[in-house]
Amino acid sequence: MIPLIFKKTLKLKVNLIKYLSVVFFTLLIISSACDTKKVYDSNFTLPADGWKNNSAVVFNDVLISDTTALQNFYIKVRNADDYRYSNFYLFLTTKLPNGKLSRDTIEIKLAGLNGQWLGKGFGHFKDNQVLIRKAMRFPASGKYEFTLEQAMREELLKGIANIGIRIEKL
Repeated sequence: MIPLIFKKTLKLKVNLIKYLSVVFFTLLIISSACDTKKVYDSNFTLPADGWKNNSAVVFNDVLISDTTALQNFYIKVRNADDYRYSNFYLFLTTKLPNGKLSRDTIEIKLAGLNGQWLGKGFGHFKDNQVLIRKAMRFPASGKYEFTLEQAMREELLKGIANIGIRIEKL
């Protein structure tokens, strides 16, 4: 036979767990619904041993439907604190829905002049979201493909953990 005090304590604990579960899932739903600007947002985790110079990261599922809206285009980089450089060069190839290609060379600054890492994060990694094109309009609706390649002239670039892109409406 279980004493009455233990039954009440057990009931309180069960009710508290139920309450906290409801609060957690409500906050999760609210926080995921708050990103109303997002058109596309994706990251790719690079191999732990480094990013090979002949290895491309392709984002080929980017659907653009609104060609009148102004949008910002970001590149996201997550670097380790043992990354050897203060900047990062990459090639961005854009394939439009009609098949035309454009290619850009982009420099991303990862550290300030004082050597301090830019970006957000604690521990061994810093997350940077860098605005590449501000208030742009896509020329056509349809499926776009964005290809990122490291352009640091190293066969195996170490210290870049993740690479991604984000497109958001203004």
